[in-house]
Amino acid sequence: MKRIYPIIISCLLAVSVQAQTAITFDGVDDQVNFSSSAPFNVTGNVTIEAKVKMNTVLDYQAVVTNMDLDINSIYRGYWLGTDDEGYGLWFIGDTTQASSGEYLYSKNLIDDGAYHHLAGVVKGDSAFFYVDGVLDTAANIPNLSLASAGLFQYGNDVEGYVYAGDLDDVRFWNTSRTAAQIAQYKDSCLTGSEAGLVMFQHFEVGAGTGTTHDLTSNGYDGTFSNMDVNANWVAGINCQQVTVGITQNEVNKTAVSVYPNPNNGALTVSLNELTNASISIYNVAGKLVYSANANGATTHKINLSGSAGLYLLEVTSDQGKQYHKLMKK
Repeated sequence: MKRIYPIIISCLLAVSVQAQTAITFDGVDDQVNFSSSAPFNVTGNVTIEAKVKMNTVLDYQAVVTNMDLDINSIYRGYWLGTDDEGYGLWFIGDTTQASSGEYLYSKNLIDDGAYHHLAGVVKGDSAFFYVDGVLDTAANIPNLSLASAGLFQYGNDVEGYVYAGDLDDVRFWNTSRTAAQIAQYKDSCLTGSEAGLVMFQHFEVGAGTGTTHDLTSNGYDGTFSNMDVNANWVAGINCQQVTVGITQNEVNKTAVSVYPNPNNGALTVSLNELTNASISIYNVAGKLVYSANANGATTHKINLSGSAGLYLLEVTSDQGKQYHKLMKK
C-alpha cells in the first residue's frame, strides 16, 4: 500500500515514519520492569505520556506506574492507566487520604480498540490529565504525595492491577509539559535529547529481544517479565519526524525493513524486490553521512560510523523513496 504525503517547500519536511513495533500485555501477568526506580521517583514536576490501545475492560488497568502504600495506608506516587469501565485515569497519591488519593478521569471511554495518547502532568500542587492532546481533567492537590518507594513498571502495580492492551511511545519528563507542548508534540518522533526528557521508549526493536530500549542517553532500559520475546511485539503506530533537506511526496512503507534497530552501528537493510536501489543516511542536522548502491542485492549490510543518536535512512529505487528512522546506541 502506498500513502501520499504533502511536500513542504522549505528546508524542513515533515515525514511520516512508521514505528516498527509496540508491545502488548495479556492482562494476566505480563509486565516490564526496570533495574532501578530511582530515576522515576520524583518529588517535583513531572509529565508521563503513553500511547495506549485497550484490548478489553478487566478492572483498573495499570499502564505506567510507580506507586506504594506507607504504614498508614497512604498511597505515594503516580499511576497512569484505565478504570474498570474503560475511562482513562491519572492517579496521584494524597497524604491526607488513607487508602485513597486523587483520581483524574477522562471525559470519554477509551476502550474502542484504537490508540489514545494519555498524558499525566503534575505542576506544583496541581495535576492535569490530557487525552489525545486535549485537557480533560484538572485538580488542585495541596497534599500530593509523589515520592514512592515502589517499583516503576509497565503493565502492573503494587496491588497487582495488570493491563490488557498495547503500549507505544512512553515518555517520562522531569518537567510539567504545557498544554501547547502536549498537543503539538504528542505524535512527533522525538530524538531523545529534548530538554527535561528523562526516558523515551518507542519500542522500535521488535521480535527476538526482551529489552525495551531508552532512546535518551540515560539508558533506562526495561526488561520483559512473564512475556515472550516474539509474541509480545506487535505492529506500532505512526509518528511525525521533522528532518532537514529532503523533499519527497510518496513513501511506500511496506518494502524495506531495517534490523537491528536500535543498533551499535552494524545493521542490515532488507530491500525485498526493489530495483536500482541506493541507500543514504542523514544525521539529525540533515548532513549525509553514508551512501551506497545496492547493486541488485536484496540485503545490504552497513557499518555506520559516527556518534550515537538518531539518523534517517533513505532508500531510493525505481519504486520511489522510502524512509526509516535509525537509532544508534
